[in-house]
Amino acid sequence: SEAQKKQWKQSMIKFTRLLWSADWETSLLQVVRNEGGLHFFGKWLASNAPTDATQLEMWVYAQQVAAMAPEQQGPAAIQMCQQLMGSTPGSAEEAVAALQQMASQALSVLSRESFPRFVQSKACLPLVEQLIGSQAEELKKADDVIWSQYTVPPDCAGWIHSFASVARAMPACIVISDMAMPGNPMFFVNDEFCRVTGYERTEAQGRNCRFLQGPRTEPQSVAVI
Repeated sequence: SEAQKKQWKQSMIKFTRLLWSADWETSLLQVVRNEGGLHFFGKWLASNAPTDATQLEMWVYAQQVAAMAPEQQGPAAIQMCQQLMGSTPGSAEEAVAALQQMASQALSVLSRESFPRFVQSKACLPLVEQLIGSQAEELKKADDVIWSQYTVPPDCAGWIHSFASVARAMPACIVISDMAMPGNPMFFVNDEFCRVTGYERTEAQGRNCRFLQGPRTEPQSVAVI
């Protein structure tokens, strides 16, 4: 239905931003390697964090040098080091290494504050929509990771399928259970849950998470939860 498609699109945008927050630096690298991402983030920096805009420029310069032919990289790196760092490396190799280190430091600086702020801003929405593209237009079911005996409620199908699609690969244990069903069975568990617990997805789905408790489980901890 149209309502499910709208829910799917809105959820994909929210969960994509959530996924980026799991590893800011890696996500930033993916964004700035995209032409649209570089444009949107650069524009936001120019207006909201001019000092960090310089960091992004440094990273771009370093990528341009890295893309040059080997015989051109040395002279270009030396020139960049003179312009950006005010120093002249002793050799072409030292200049290239210094430029690479500068690019790495710039990425680290941006990922600590400016990139998270950008992702949480409205300015990021057009970028997310662009990156998701046609994926956001049609609801794609995540039946391969949802319990086969579970019927997804129509009123939240867009949310559940989009969340499952994104959460399956997140580096944290994530499960979804239906509180309306007797026993609150888990109908979704992600890859990290399977890795940490040692249970296959099919072994965990349809069961309450209490099955993980055993003789050594602390009753006090369970009571707190």
